[in-house]
Amino acid sequence: MKSERRKQQLKRSQAQTKKKLIIYVIGFIFVVLIYVFLSFSGREAEQSTQQVPITRTSSIDFRKDGELTISDRSRNEIVTIDIEIVEDPQSLGQGLMYRESMEEHQGMLFIFQPVNQPRERSMWMKNTIIPLDMIFIRQNRTIAHIAENTVPFDESSIHSGEPVSYVLEVNAGFVERYGVQPNYLVSW
Repeated sequence: MKSERRKQQLKRSQAQTKKKLIIYVIGFIFVVLIYVFLSFSGREAEQSTQQVPITRTSSIDFRKDGELTISDRSRNEIVTIDIEIVEDPQSLGQGLMYRESMEEHQGMLFIFQPVNQPRERSMWMKNTIIPLDMIFIRQNRTIAHIAENTVPFDESSIHSGEPVSYVLEVNAGFVERYGVQPNYLVSW
């Protein structure tokens, strides 16, 4: 009789252990699926400016849409450059992709709409041949963050670090040459 009870208790204990193991495995799979989902959805959100299909053209020439001036905190002018402005989804997605060169005093200004609703931005160097300095600009047109010497063709995200409304891309080394710093003023 005792051995029969012992066998039943052992079977119940094994059944409970199996149930716990199954619950742990299902929980683990669930956590992994959530992680994978969040990873992909986060990458998609980070690359939101890159979602428009991009096609390579044979030659892309610089288009002067205006001039941009960077001034220090005392409003002393540091440098003025010609800018090409991009603000529609296709142009924001393409940016400087496939450009083979850019002159020293040229840059591309990304204007994210709506300008009055800044948010954290991410850029990348996919299909970008030219090494760049990226200058992230707040809605009030002061520099929030600078990413220097970005690597051509690198698909990792380069983050603004805080909400911004604009990004200026210039040739790598520009920021160092002109001593551009966060909180400097940008006008165009």
